Amino acid sequence: MTFDMNKFKSEKNNLIISSLQKQASNIGNYFLNDDEKQTYKKQILEPDPYSIRKDKLVERTKPRTARTMKQIFEMPSKYSMEKKDDEEFSLTAVVSLYRRTNMTKRWINALVNQTHPPKIIWIVHFASPISKILDREIEEARLIAENSNITVFVNKGEMQLKYFGRFQLALQSTTKYVVVFDDDCVPQKRFLE
Repeated sequence: MTFDMNKFKSEKNNLIISSLQKQASNIGNYFLNDDEKQTYKKQILEPDPYSIRKDKLVERTKPRTARTMKQIFEMPSKYSMEKKDDEEFSLTAVVSLYRRTNMTKRWINALVNQTHPPKIIWIVHFASPISKILDREIEEARLIAENSNITVFVNKGEMQLKYFGRFQLALQSTTKYVVVFDDDCVPQKRFLE
C-alpha cells in the first residue's frame, strides 16, 4: 500500500474548506442584512493574506509615544469634587497587611479622612504570623469606618497568597475604580482625589 501525499493534502484541504463553509453557513440570524452576512462569509473563506494580517498586527502593537505629565494634566476629566458621592466615581480600597502592628487604625483613619473617601475598604492578610493581633486591630478600626458610612470587609487565610489575593479582590470589586495598597505606604489626605 502506498501513501499518496497529494491526495492526502487535497483531502485535508477539502475537509478544512467544508468545515469553514459549514461555519459560514451557520451564521444565520446574527446579521441584519445579506451584505453583512456575505462580508463575514468572505472573511472566513478568504482571509487576508499573511502579509496584510502581519502588517495590521505590527501597526496595532507599535509602541505609542508616552504622554508627558503636562499633557496628562491637560486632558479633560468628567470628575469634580462635587461628584465624589456619585456611584460612577465610587472606589474600593484594598489594603494588604502582614507583619506591621498598630497600622490598621492608622490606615482606616487615612482612608476615612480622604477628600474622596472610598465606598468600600477591603483589609486582607494571608498567613500573617500576627493574625490574632491584626484581627483585634481590625475590629477596633472597623467602628471608625462604619461611623463614616464606609463598608469594611476582611479577607484572611492560612495560605500565603502574596499579591494574588489582593489583586483577585480588586478584579471582583463592584466599584468602577480600585486602589490597592501595601501596609507600608499610608496615603495623604488628597491621594484618592
